[in-house]
Amino acid sequence: MRQILLLLLLFLALHSWGQQPDTLHIATYRYAANDRVDNLRPFAAYLGERTGIATSVASYPSPKDLIAAMQAGKVDIGFINTFGYLLLTTQERSVMTPVAALNVRKGASDNYKTILLSSKASGVTDAGTLKAKAANLSLLLVSEGSTSGNLVPRMYLNSLGLNDPEKQFKKTAYGKTHAQTFQQVAKDEVDVAAFGSSEYAKALAADSTLLERVNVLWESEEIALGPVLLKKSLPGGLKKKITKELLALHKRRSPALESIKKGWSEAAHSERFIRADDRHYDAFRNLMGDPKALRVLLERFVN
Repeated sequence: MRQILLLLLLFLALHSWGQQPDTLHIATYRYAANDRVDNLRPFAAYLGERTGIATSVASYPSPKDLIAAMQAGKVDIGFINTFGYLLLTTQERSVMTPVAALNVRKGASDNYKTILLSSKASGVTDAGTLKAKAANLSLLLVSEGSTSGNLVPRMYLNSLGLNDPEKQFKKTAYGKTHAQTFQQVAKDEVDVAAFGSSEYAKALAADSTLLERVNVLWESEEIALGPVLLKKSLPGGLKKKITKELLALHKRRSPALESIKKGWSEAAHSERFIRADDRHYDAFRNLMGDPKALRVLLERFVN
């Protein structure tokens, strides 16, 4: 009798693991005033048509909040940034898996990079003076959950021996958006700032006198765009179907793709979704040179 009961419980568990959902819950995270819900709605409507399953779209205040919702089983399809995905991989047991990411058009340059600037008044002109004068400098990053405006600059600072900016700089703060962060260093309100390089390129094209007010200390390599994640417990056939629709979105429903791209400025040069698993982010992980140091850095933002 006990064996029959165990077999029954196993059957029920396996059945529920691959059960077709009544609704596909699509979720992302907010950036400044944009919750990106409207950016994802055309894709949600398209996916509902293609799968015959109702869809919903939700947005969470930050990548960390999105991760918490994923781990709680509230998300079937997640659109997350690179930093958020790497944070997710620090979880002991992740319920999500990456399947696709937006590509970067061949020939596109300066698509998604970090730039580190100093004000001319700070006297910081290179990495050496940055490290030497750190204790007397104010540092401004973008936001805790930003890849190009927090994770990547911290990776670079770590390579200089500045592995704890909150303690090693006179002051470390967040500017909330890339534009606001840039404006503060351009106006000499902070000594050093890091943010997405496209913000600086746009401003420089409009006003070449910026060269007289700021120094470029460092610019990163291209950053891999964040993945689309699927809940592991979705039926295998459904996961394949969703992945297939993402990969063909540029052909079958290009307005939905364009709407997604408008929600993420770093995706401006993307043409389509490409397949992406965890290995897709190995090159980015290696930017820091030491996987253990990267994990230590990531774990600072887990809780």
